[in-house]
Amino acid sequence: GKGTRFSVILPVAEVAAPPREISKAPARSASTLAGLNVFCIDNDARILDGMRLLLEGWGCHVETASGSGELMRPGVARPDVVLADYHLDGGTGLDAIARLRAAYGQDLPCVL
Repeated sequence: GKGTRFSVILPVAEVAAPPREISKAPARSASTLAGLNVFCIDNDARILDGMRLLLEGWGCHVETASGSGELMRPGVARPDVVLADYHLDGGTGLDAIARLRAAYGQDLPCVL
């Protein structure tokens, strides 16, 4: 017959050693989160509902608000940590964190 005849030459591949296992710092278990006071700030009520459900399932005490002003009222315990969205109505999460740190101290752990 007619047609094309060709060949392919490939180098022999070296077998790579399997990757070494990377040691990770142990994650904090849900049981060690129990009792933490967490402030969640977001302008989306659905996000706040979801965060409350998740964190309360881990044993946290959760306060939710669409802004920091709602959280600074009598009877609300000092937070152990603040979880804030960046985009808020009438400001940013950075603004909310600054107000909370002014009220509770600059050492207040916050996640934006």
